[in-house]
Amino acid sequence: ERVLLKALAKERDDRYQSVPELVQAFKSAWDEAGVDMAEVTMTKPITEVAPKIAAAVAPAPMPATVPPTQAPAPTDTADPAETGASQTKPKKKFWRWIGIVLVVLFACFSGLVVLDILKGYSQNDAPLVAESVDPFSPEAAPLPDDERIAPEELEDLQAWAESEPENADAHLLLALGFFDNKNFKPAYTELQQALDLAGDNVDFYIYAGDGLAQRNAWQGAAIVYTRALDVLPESTPEYPQFFERFHEALYKASRMPEVFNAIPVDELKAVDEQMVRLAQARQTFYHKDEERGRELLDELLTFDPGMPEARLFKAEILIQDRNFKDARPMLEGLANDEYTPYWIYEVATQYLEKMP
Repeated sequence: ERVLLKALAKERDDRYQSVPELVQAFKSAWDEAGVDMAEVTMTKPITEVAPKIAAAVAPAPMPATVPPTQAPAPTDTADPAETGASQTKPKKKFWRWIGIVLVVLFACFSGLVVLDILKGYSQNDAPLVAESVDPFSPEAAPLPDDERIAPEELEDLQAWAESEPENADAHLLLALGFFDNKNFKPAYTELQQALDLAGDNVDFYIYAGDGLAQRNAWQGAAIVYTRALDVLPESTPEYPQFFERFHEALYKASRMPEVFNAIPVDELKAVDEQMVRLAQARQTFYHKDEERGRELLDELLTFDPGMPEARLFKAEILIQDRNFKDARPMLEGLANDEYTPYWIYEVATQYLEKMP
């Protein structure tokens, strides 16, 4: 029982780390219990045993007609030799079932390990789902086909990136090509390689961010602007431009459930903690707990009532509640404020045009 409980432990670190370790634990437990293992064979690999077990546990096919069950007639006499043989059969069946149970346990153990691996993959390495399109975003319209990278062009871009592995532009164009063809995992892989090679190339960050924004790839754009603000000095003339675009990208990316899997929160907070708090509130509202999202936004507005992104999100929630009466003056205030970032002005204007 001790071995079984450990083998089926919920946490991976609490279980046996390999099948040989599990086998040895069973053998040790049997030795301690004084169980005779002479008839138990543990040497066959599970790949040979599993098909046999699957066949053994599969339900037998039903006959066309099922005759009524009839108990065998009792007999008064029995051959002693036959009686002895019949007494040994349960023992063989016992050991056979022990073997079956062990193989099933091995399968469960292996399955738990695989599930842990898949869980880690889904959390850390899985391709991100398609970027969502905010119907109120100025860039919501899809990129025209003649501006997208066609599938047949990907092979040439891959060859270029392979022939010039240190060329950031090659990896970036390949990333954009993957985005255009909805191959998101390789897209983010190539984007990361491009960023690692870009250094402090301002033009690269402008082109990369714009290219991703045009594709409504807001997660990717947020990654680019986060890196730009991290590596570029604040004295860079384009720094305020990157800062505003970072706000826009993170705001729009927060509509996606996995945004904070794509970009570590600590990296984002190093750029602008208040904006990260807003993005977390928006993501919580749309994907986790609506009431908690409202609470987080109210806390932020209490701290900074003039934050334009927070005011835009508040109006957004009012529209969700069909409270157009209160949403309208809030949006008009954003649209008429000369200090409102241009992207917020555009979104506010579109909300006003679409509201009844």
